Amino acid sequence: MNFTLHKVELETQTAAEKIHRLRESMIDDFVLLCHEEIDVATRISRDGLVDSMPVFFDNLEAGLLTGRTLDNIAESSKIGSQHGKVRAQQRCFTIDDITVEYRILARVIFQRLREGATLTPESETIILDAILRGFGNAVSSFTEFRTFTRKNFIDGTKEKLARALEQSQAELESFFMHAEEPMFMTVGRNHRFTLANEYFEKIVQRSVLGESLAKTFEHEEIDDLLLAMNMVFETGSYYSSEIELLGNGYKIYLHPRWDAHGMVKGMMGVLQIPSQVSTKRDKRMFIEVRHH
Repeated sequence: MNFTLHKVELETQTAAEKIHRLRESMIDDFVLLCHEEIDVATRISRDGLVDSMPVFFDNLEAGLLTGRTLDNIAESSKIGSQHGKVRAQQRCFTIDDITVEYRILARVIFQRLREGATLTPESETIILDAILRGFGNAVSSFTEFRTFTRKNFIDGTKEKLARALEQSQAELESFFMHAEEPMFMTVGRNHRFTLANEYFEKIVQRSVLGESLAKTFEHEEIDDLLLAMNMVFETGSYYSSEIELLGNGYKIYLHPRWDAHGMVKGMMGVLQIPSQVSTKRDKRMFIEVRHH
């Protein structure tokens, strides 16, 4: 057990070191892809496109090295909010453009980090949390700034933008569900599943979308998971531990998800398949053999 924890910590540190080493080339890739995929990006200077990305990478490195402390999380929110305000001042930008640029950012980071390496679930969830938190705060800040600075906004515009935020965040979260680890997202105190990838649904042997944790499982099947998820929802703290789920042992990583008012609205969870099952093919075989 101690060896596994040490290994996860070491791999998280390695991810931070790789980000530090590749950050400038990642920024170059980001700018290039923005020019290819966002029409209005060609009207903005390179510095204007990059904006707060160096600070984002500083904070992401710190989160990987020391864990997602409250200060680190607060800084993620601040960076995202400031970025949203900048984009709102760049009149050609829309919420859809912000969604695309965050998806580009995620794609660049994960593709570069996975070159010749495998991210641990802990590293992956820290990175996802930083991107999602930045995205949510960016769109909220964008919405507020545009609402209060454009006098010709009609009643209901803010509500339309709020709906656009919800839809855009769902699109971005769906992008992450192609991860090679069993992953899910929930909302609410009863832990209703809003997203679950194929790996997770194969492990739990049922469809979970739209259902609450208690309605989907018998209580004795999920004692450890329910306790962990309740704690994350109540405290807003990141959680990782070994649990038993449906009679099998896993390590779980839970990250709280926040609404625009700073309240916990749900969480993102990743199950770690045993470390000796390393390749994507082996993981599929492990799931199919163990649960069929």
